[in-house]
Order: sequence, then C-alpha cells, then structure tokens
Amino acid sequence: MINLEGKIVAEKINDDVKKKVDSIKQEPHLRIILTTGEKDALVYTKTLIKQAEKVGINADYVEISSGDEMVSAIEDARISTGISGVIIQRPYPKGVDVSLVQELIPREKDVDGVGYLNMGLLFSGVDGLFPATALAVIRLLEHYDYNFRGKRAVVIGRSLAVGRPLSMLLLHRHATVTICHSRTENLAGVVREGELVVVAVGKKHLITENMIGVGAWVVDCGFNYDETGGPYGDCDYDGVAEIAEAITPVPGGVGPITTAVLLENVLKAHLLVHRK
Repeated sequence: MINLEGKIVAEKINDDVKKKVDSIKQEPHLRIILTTGEKDALVYTKTLIKQAEKVGINADYVEISSGDEMVSAIEDARISTGISGVIIQRPYPKGVDVSLVQELIPREKDVDGVGYLNMGLLFSGVDGLFPATALAVIRLLEHYDYNFRGKRAVVIGRSLAVGRPLSMLLLHRHATVTICHSRTENLAGVVREGELVVVAVGKKHLITENMIGVGAWVVDCGFNYDETGGPYGDCDYDGVAEIAEAITPVPGGVGPITTAVLLENVLKAHLLVHRK
C-alpha cells in the first residue's frame, strides 16, 4: 500500500515559490479578510501568514463584521497596487452569501479561485487561478505518477472549493468523473466503482473499507478534530488502507500541499497584476 504523503510535494512547491519570489523586485503581498470573532479562522490565518513569510511573501489580515465591511475590504484590496492577492476566510458575516464574494473579487487577485471569472476559465479549460485544495489533489497524484486517462474517478462532495473544481481538473486530464453528494442514492455502490476516490465533505469516517474497490487510490481531503483533540478525516484510514492501493494520511496528505498551492497562486497573481 502506498501512503500518499504530501509533505515532500509541499516542500518542492514552497522551494520553487521562494526561488521565484527571490528573483523578482517587489515581494508579493497577500491580504486575508476574516470575520471578527472566528477563532479557528484566525488561527489558520496566522499560520498562513507565517508560512507565507517563509517563502518571501508578505501577508496580513483585516477583520470585518458585516457585509458592508466585506465589500469595503474587497474594494480596498482591488484598488491597491501593493496587494497581489486576496482571500476571504469562511465563515462569512451573517447574511453574506458566497455569490457576493464571487461577484466582487477581482479575477487577477482571486487566489482562492472562487470568483465567477476564474471558475469560468476552469470550466473552459483555460489557465487561471483555481481553488487550492482541488489543485493540491492533482499535484499530489501527479507527484506519484498517477495516470488519470480513462480512469473512473468518484468525487464525493460538490463544494465550490473542492468537489466541483476538482471534477473539472480531472475531466481535463481525461478521467471519467462521477460527483456524489448528500442526495446520491446507493453511495457505497457508486464509490465502489471508483478507481480513484476523492472525498471532501467533512464527515468523520464517511468512507469505510466496504465502500472501496480493491486497488483503488483514495484521497481524503477531510480534516477535523474529535472531542479528544485528535485529527480525523472523511475516511476510516486503517480500514480503507487494507483495501486501497494508495491512500492519503490525515494529517499529512492534502493539507500541506493546499497551503503551498495557495501561496503559489499568490505569486501567480502577483505576476498577473504587475504584468499590466
């Protein structure tokens, strides 16, 4: 069984980003917008800022508490020539819908890849800024020389952050893709047909060994903590590992690559902004 470790992939991406940042005159600048009082988002934000500093990217954050403040913060980031990229951390302030963010965020600074324009580029097969977790799955599998062509890929979860963009990235690599969600009938039967299974729903041990076909590759994008503080994913790792040919650990699989790809997107956005 292959343990799909993400650390070595993340390190390579980070090294490449740092080398490129060191070669340009003006350092990239990431602006993070988060809702006041969201402790988990703040912890992640501070971790992201530290990681950004390691690769030479300047990063800071502003806190907002309403939709109006969010609109203002996005506009400030849009017009600032010193800001290369912007992300808006979830959860959003009460009453704010994701469509507002998708509409307002400028394409060339949308390092989360959630805006309408970048989503349109992704679905059209044109290069753009795409969601980091979806890209991280691809980069992980490419590192391990996975052959996508013709494979039956089952993606569990249809979020704008992972499921839907990932399905397009897989389709562009000639996989045959099925997307499962909360209303999918006979989920176990559908998943069992997958030669590649990617799960991103945030539900502890949703995928068990009896749902996985022998020899499947399994990528677990879920990450959370149980009541004892222990991390867990969407797959029952020990059980699934007995059946699968390859599986990601949680933690240590997709997570490190997601952060690295996000910072890579910041560099890419910086080059887009300063190309004009």
